[in-house]
Amino acid sequence: MTKAPSIVNLITKKAADAGIDALALVVSLPRYVVLEEDQLGKARLLEVLNMLYDIPIRAEDFDKALEQRKLIGERLDGSPQIKALLPQLEKAYELRLQTAEAEGTPRMTSEMEDMLWSVPEKDIGKA
Repeated sequence: MTKAPSIVNLITKKAADAGIDALALVVSLPRYVVLEEDQLGKARLLEVLNMLYDIPIRAEDFDKALEQRKLIGERLDGSPQIKALLPQLEKAYELRLQTAEAEGTPRMTSEMEDMLWSVPEKDIGKA
């Protein structure tokens, strides 16, 4: 069974075919977190874009991300059921990564990851 290409894949392929450099970056939330707008993902994506293209980042974006992270933490702390389920979800995620790696799904090399998450004289941490 062949998967249909996503619009992101089609755009990046067509751009490459036309000689245009293209890059697709995806941020995602754990399935147990439902938000109208992912401020944390937005802030991390802006960090990468800033490193690659010197796109400015507003302090307001980081403030919103920190507030959202705090709110998520408070909600998780207030739900014993989710707190008990988290280790199982994390284990399932790790198993999925190991399976993908065993099947040969490409993963980012550690050198590439280091390049993306560090800037000369500035370490921004990992997502």
